[in-house]
Amino acid sequence: MQLDSIMIETLLANASLYDLCCLRKRIRLVLDDETRIQQIKHSLQIGQSIQYFNSNINNLIGAVVVEKQIKRVLVQHIDDGSSWWTHYYAINLSDTQLVSIVKPKCGILSKGNISIGDIVGFEHKCEKIIGKVTKINPKTVGLITTTNKRWKVYYEHLFEVIDAEQNIIEIPMISKYEN
Repeated sequence: MQLDSIMIETLLANASLYDLCCLRKRIRLVLDDETRIQQIKHSLQIGQSIQYFNSNINNLIGAVVVEKQIKRVLVQHIDDGSSWWTHYYAINLSDTQLVSIVKPKCGILSKGNISIGDIVGFEHKCEKIIGKVTKINPKTVGLITTTNKRWKVYYEHLFEVIDAEQNIIEIPMISKYEN
């Protein structure tokens, strides 16, 4: 089942913080439901290629199942070979496209709508700086520019780069998944 992102955005925008707190608790109960976890666990095979949602980078990652435990699964990333534990509920079994639920308000970017590898910009001393997101923090993002200069920038100073020509930034990244 594909969720209606517009309906979810409307619900979240109009809900009180108390309502959201109660909703978070209910979602946690559903995520921890043993029956659902067992269904996912039994459908996975060691060596199977999967995609899972990594909340640290706000994106889907291609991986291979290495080991299964009761509530978590060990996966190896296809792109860099690193191994990570993730929850069964983060695995995208239905191959649905990642839908960005949180969208920027008035052009302001936030942790919820930026992913590692995105191209963003900011102004520094009346100069526009463009870079690739290398790290997502609670209040800032780490960026690297084409000149390999690293920046730490607050979300409220960022703007989205939509010029296709700007998306050709080739920047070597030590680890796309560093914490």
